[in-house]
Amino acid sequence: MNRRDFLRSTLATTAAYSAGGLPGISRIAMASSFAPVTSRTLVNVMLDGGPDFRHLFAPAYNADTLSFGYRYWQANSAAHSIEGNPNAWEQRWNQNYQPVGSNGFEFGILNNCGWLQSMWDSGKVAIISNVYGSSSRDHAHSALVLDQGNRNSGPANSLRPGWGGRLAAASGGNVVALTRSPRPFCFGPHPTDAENRSDEWTVAAQDVRSMKLYTPEAGTVPTRPNAVIERALRGYYSAKRNEFPLNSPRSRFANLEQQLREFGEPLDARLQDLPVPENIASLYNGTQTGLASAYFGEQIRNLHDSLAVNDILNMRIASLEYRGFD
Repeated sequence: MNRRDFLRSTLATTAAYSAGGLPGISRIAMASSFAPVTSRTLVNVMLDGGPDFRHLFAPAYNADTLSFGYRYWQANSAAHSIEGNPNAWEQRWNQNYQPVGSNGFEFGILNNCGWLQSMWDSGKVAIISNVYGSSSRDHAHSALVLDQGNRNSGPANSLRPGWGGRLAAASGGNVVALTRSPRPFCFGPHPTDAENRSDEWTVAAQDVRSMKLYTPEAGTVPTRPNAVIERALRGYYSAKRNEFPLNSPRSRFANLEQQLREFGEPLDARLQDLPVPENIASLYNGTQTGLASAYFGEQIRNLHDSLAVNDILNMRIASLEYRGFD
């Protein structure tokens, strides 16, 4: 699947346990199958890499040798694989770009991405992060600026909250991170430190179907190793919850074990009888080749499952990423 088809398909089809404790989770399953989505849900897909703007967007050619439109084409003619003379630059602009404008600036969208130009004309596209929105051309820094939604963030400001986490805090819901590791986008504001972040509204859900702590099935012989370990750990944490002082750091670990059990069991109960739709499973199980990222396909399955249990997760925002997008 090429970049254009990927974007077009995702725009057409896409309708969001932390380390320090669990965020606001509803432990009451309100539906026995796919729960109705009663609140507006934001799904954020980070195209990690993204177009480098050599080709997708370009400034209008300008014959004035002192203008940006001239100097851009002069400096980037090799990147466009055209001859280094103004006639070739102007021809490339006229033949390969659809002119558009914003705030008095004219630029072009590559004709191959005409669908994007039509979305722009419909008011459904906004440039929210690029080298203009960031203070440097450093890719990692610019991605951080995008995740945090803060143009004032520098490379060293990695602990500032993300705009998804801030939105979750304001809306009274949670960000569900469906990636292998939560992006900076997911973390909310720290209650007392503006330069720090909190995971209070973040649910790390790399695999929603595997979040339940292991529990032996009824009738399992307790001599099997995993059943013996589970029984020992359950008894250990249960005893320690009554032994540790409430203000002890160790009390937090003992309580977290109970919270994880209470969190995972309703998820498992809801999803164990809810099959993954075949067209979603095909995105990551090797039965089709339309999407060149099994990792992203797994995130789509996670999104499906998170929507099914949105009442338990209190999900208002989902975070996904498509890597290697260059």
